[in-house]
Amino acid sequence: MQAPRERRAKPVSMGQNGNPAPRVEATEAAAPRAVPWTTVIVGAVSALGCNYWLIHMNSVSFNALPTTISVFFHVVFILFLLALINAALRRWAPRLALSARSLSLFYSMLCIASVPAGLDGTLILSAIVGTPSRLATPENRWGELFVDQIPSWLIVRDSSAVRGFFEGSSSLWVPEHLAAWLGTGFWWPKEMGPTIGPFIAWGAFLFVLWLGTQSLACLFRRRWDESERLSFPVVQLPLELSQNPGKLLSQRVLWVGFAIALAIDLSNGLKSINPLFPAIPVSGTHPAYNLSTRIVDAPYNAVSFLPISFYPLVIGLSLLLPTELVFSCVFFLFFWKAIVVLSAATGTSAIPRAPWIEEQNFGGYIGLALFSLWASRTYLARAFRAVVHPQPDEGREPLRYRTALLVFVACFLGVVAFTRLAGMSTGLAVLFFLAYYLISLAIGRIRAELGLPVHDLHFSGPGNMLINVVGSRALGPTNTIVAAMYWGFNRAYRNHPMPHQSEALHLAGRTGSDQRRVLIGLVVALAVGCASAMPLYARACYIYGGMAKMPPHVIWRGDEIYSKLAGWVDRPTPFDARSLLGIVVGTVFIIVGMALKTRFLWWPLHPIGYAVSGTWSMQLLWCPMLIAWAIKTVVTRYGGHTSMKRLVPIALGLMLGDITGGCFWALLGMVNNKTYYMIWE
Repeated sequence: MQAPRERRAKPVSMGQNGNPAPRVEATEAAAPRAVPWTTVIVGAVSALGCNYWLIHMNSVSFNALPTTISVFFHVVFILFLLALINAALRRWAPRLALSARSLSLFYSMLCIASVPAGLDGTLILSAIVGTPSRLATPENRWGELFVDQIPSWLIVRDSSAVRGFFEGSSSLWVPEHLAAWLGTGFWWPKEMGPTIGPFIAWGAFLFVLWLGTQSLACLFRRRWDESERLSFPVVQLPLELSQNPGKLLSQRVLWVGFAIALAIDLSNGLKSINPLFPAIPVSGTHPAYNLSTRIVDAPYNAVSFLPISFYPLVIGLSLLLPTELVFSCVFFLFFWKAIVVLSAATGTSAIPRAPWIEEQNFGGYIGLALFSLWASRTYLARAFRAVVHPQPDEGREPLRYRTALLVFVACFLGVVAFTRLAGMSTGLAVLFFLAYYLISLAIGRIRAELGLPVHDLHFSGPGNMLINVVGSRALGPTNTIVAAMYWGFNRAYRNHPMPHQSEALHLAGRTGSDQRRVLIGLVVALAVGCASAMPLYARACYIYGGMAKMPPHVIWRGDEIYSKLAGWVDRPTPFDARSLLGIVVGTVFIIVGMALKTRFLWWPLHPIGYAVSGTWSMQLLWCPMLIAWAIKTVVTRYGGHTSMKRLVPIALGLMLGDITGGCFWALLGMVNNKTYYMIWE
């Protein structure tokens, strides 16, 4: 029995204010066509080189942190170079030119492979794996508090391997080092290390964890992409470069924005070489103009950090976003600053964790996920019916609903089993990953409809929230230790995989690609990324030294969580009703706000701003987003929709110019092992 045709539903508004990012109609044939297998193979091989460059940028030359913003700009730069070459081939050698399907899949594969190698991934996780045995001393008592209780297959204990990791001038490929990280298996004597080492244990765990988010992306693809027709603003530039590079690059106004951004980057980079060159301060931290330094009187000095920045990349991206969302992010940032000042004025700031902003942010993401599930209830009911009675029209989906659901359940059970083996109780493990996947769904939804530049959610992951609410006393040492070990992928969510997985399926639909072939490419890229990220990072540490020639953040991110863990275990914390109330307030605020926003579209504030603006990254972005909001408001007010359409190439030019300049200095820094200029921190 064929399922009834799904009625095209009006999108559940999360920023639909009449001027969403323009959609570029596909020029490929309507019938999906398979991407060549050569694209998948080349993409998998290229992912290794891309991750090598990414880890060098993050941890060696420290010239860029491309995975801490929604646009993985190192991948966009690679796509830009390919688009230039492809445009020439289309004109002079059409048979050799790549199709939009191949270019978009290549871009998506590099993005997915970059997720494990990003800052909020293997960099932090490798520090967690490599540092505890070295940093444990008789004075801090880390050994007796928690290091001895961590399973041997989760960390490196061999003293020689740890010393080389910290001091450098060594090699990962020394048998003792490799056995400590990879495991002895059947190759080395058992006394050289654990049978399964961190490379295999963590690589397999991350692959299963993020295969689960891929199955969620497949489950919601039809709802977000076809029923609600969400705009996916972040991939507008990659889509144009893949589909219409000649048309895009022939627009003169694009090159105006490109030249402005590139000139700023070149001038600032040259300043690092020769002080005679002028510096154009656009960064929020290097150097910084912090408005809060002008505020010295209490309680207003509780604002603490309010930098002015002018990132061209962020201004360009914000010009593509819904106007009300951009304004809401700025409004709620100052709302949170006002809450901090009020807390200081009333004396409640003396209470630990007051005013519980992180808890409210966490609750906001959970509330958004729950509201999204409720709004999709009719669609999900049809999908679950298709699990029992598969429908013919599922053939064009990347996975049949039954398969996608089974994969998700298998992945969920797999990560719960892994966590149980690590020592956490089954009930807490289920609760932990239920919260993780709800956050994943919320981030995917935010990016699909709103395209925010950041969604970091710093220090608000499930592990932190469990400890803040339940308390380490009730959790017990073992549960607390395992929750802390997951800090590597829960400290922040800037390079979370689900939005990239959803965007990849959207690009496949827009370019007329066969969804199943694309899904195979994405899974291959995820496997390559999870298998290569930690070894590439460890290799760099053995060469340069985590505490020798590499930036300080390489090691202190491991010390950061272990210092917290020592306090939680040594001085157990009690149940905190205030933290629980903060989560409830955040959840209710978003659910009620989204319900009202859906009913009253004229309301100028978007509730999502409440959830995303109380974090570190939004403090860096408020000024460029405010500039973009002012430009869009003026252009829309006096020029109308036609003028707004003319503004899009300028926005793309600003993004492309800033990306080109930043990646130029990053490549030069990789060659010279020197830090020049970062377009984004």
